[in-house]
Amino acid sequence: MISRINKYIISLLNLPEIIFIIIAFIFGSIFLFLTPPGCVPDEPCHMYRSCDVASGHLISEIRPELRPYDDVLSKILAERFPNDNLHFAMRYSPVMYFAPAVGIKAGNMVFDNGLSIFYSGRFFSLLFYIVLIAAAIRITPVFKYPFMFTALLPMSLFLGMSYNADSFGIAFTFLLFAYLFRLMFSKEGINNKQSGILGFLSVTGALAKGLIYPVFLYFFLPIKKHKFKILFFLLFITFIAFYYSSNYLNFINTNHTCEVINDKSYILHYPLRTLNAVIMTTKEKGYIYVQQLIGYLGWLSVPIPEAVCRRTILVFCLMLLVLRENIKVNIKIFSGIFFLLFYFLILYMELITWTPVGKTIIEGVQGRYFIPLLPFVMLAFPSFKLNLGEHWKYLFKAFIIFFIINLLYVSCLGLETYYYELNINNFM
Repeated sequence: MISRINKYIISLLNLPEIIFIIIAFIFGSIFLFLTPPGCVPDEPCHMYRSCDVASGHLISEIRPELRPYDDVLSKILAERFPNDNLHFAMRYSPVMYFAPAVGIKAGNMVFDNGLSIFYSGRFFSLLFYIVLIAAAIRITPVFKYPFMFTALLPMSLFLGMSYNADSFGIAFTFLLFAYLFRLMFSKEGINNKQSGILGFLSVTGALAKGLIYPVFLYFFLPIKKHKFKILFFLLFITFIAFYYSSNYLNFINTNHTCEVINDKSYILHYPLRTLNAVIMTTKEKGYIYVQQLIGYLGWLSVPIPEAVCRRTILVFCLMLLVLRENIKVNIKIFSGIFFLLFYFLILYMELITWTPVGKTIIEGVQGRYFIPLLPFVMLAFPSFKLNLGEHWKYLFKAFIIFFIINLLYVSCLGLETYYYELNINNFM
C-alpha cells in the first residue's frame, strides 16, 4: 500500500503541468474574488480596452466617449477612477485582450449586472493564463519546475487573473520560450511545420506589446538546411510586425510631464549621465524590483513580508542548482548578456517616456516588467555539480510545491487583511 502511494506521488511529481493547473486554479480564483475591481495595476484602462475588443473594435482610436459595454461596467469604476485616466490602452493590440473580451461577451449573455460581467472577464483571463502556462510546462524539455515556480509567484498569478495585458504577456512569453527550448534541445532538425509555428508565435509576440525577448535564441536552433534563409525570414517577419505594432498600434504610454524627443536628445548628448542613471537606479531600487516581481499585490500596495521574499529568492536559486540542466557555456553567456541588455532597454524606455529630463533616478519601472525575462536567468544561472540522488530530487520537488502553496496562502492573507479587515475605502 505504501509503495503504491509512493509511486502515485512520484508520478504526480513528474507532471508539474498538472500540479500547476490545480494550484493556479485554486489560488487564482481566490485572488480573483479577494481583489476588488480595478485594484490590479492599470486594470481599469485594460478593462476598457477589453470592453472595446468585446465590442468588435480591434483597431481602436483614442476617443473620450464610452462604449456600449462601458455603460454596464463603468458603474463599477467610474466613481473611483476619472474617465480621462481610463483610455491610454485603447490602441493596444487586440491580441492581448482576447481572453477577457470573450469573458465579457459570455458574461453579458448570462448576467444582467456589471459586477458579474467584470468577474467573468477576469475568470476567462485566468483560464487562458493557466492553459498557456500549462502548455509551456508540458512542451519544454528543460526548466519545468522553474517555469511552474515562476508562473505561480504571487505577482505572476495575480496579474494572470486580471485584465492587465501582462496576463497574456507573461504566459505567452513563457510559451514561446518553451517552444524554443523544445527545438533548441532537440537532436533533430527543424522542419517546415515547426518553422511555420515558430513564425506564427514570433509575429504574435511582436504584435503583443513587443514580446520578442525569446527570438534572440533563434541562433541556437538546430537548423540543418538553409539556416541563414530561415533565420532571416523569421527575424524579418518578427521585426516587421514589431515595427507595425510600435508605430501604428502605439502601445507606448508616456507621462504627461515628459517629452520623448527631449529625453532622447538628452540621452544622445549625455550618454555617461544616462549610464549613471541606470547604475544609480539599480543600486537604489534593484531589490525593490525583485520584491515587486515576487509579490507586490493590489495596486502595488500589498507586499508580501520581506522575510518571505528573501526565502523565495533562496528557494529559486536552490531550485536551479538542485534541478540543474546541462546548458552549454555559450548559451549561458549569451543569455546573461541579453538579460542585461533587455534590463537596460526597459530602463531606457522608462527613461524616455516616464522620467523628466536630467533626473538621476529613472521613474516608472516596476518589477513585474522583468517577469518575462526570467527564462534568460534560468539559462544563464551558474551550474555546480550537486551529486544528489533521484530520491532527494523528488523530495526537493515536493518541498517546492509546499513552499509555493505557503507563499500563495500568505499572499491571500495579505489581500484579505488589506481590503477587508482594515476596511480601506481608497483602494488606490
